[in-house]
Amino acid sequence: MKNLMQFSVNRELALQAIARIVPVLDRASSIPDLRFILIDAQPDGRVRFAGRRPEVEAQESVACNIIQPGRAILDGNLLCKIFEHLTG
Repeated sequence: MKNLMQFSVNRELALQAIARIVPVLDRASSIPDLRFILIDAQPDGRVRFAGRRPEVEAQESVACNIIQPGRAILDGNLLCKIFEHLTG
């Protein structure tokens, strides 16, 4: 089994970063990549969120505790909803 990306981050800071990227995404696009946010957790202690559409790109990073580095993409609206419902 592969190691899965794992990090711990302040919920409010992550939600603020994600909320700044979601408006950049092209929700009406038939190209899935334009609706997704890249989550990039690297050993430097920051998780980066990035989204784009053809004419603009947005990136935000938040300090966090990286347990297992990795990268993933997730629908931007879904990611925002997940962080809105997290507790703790």
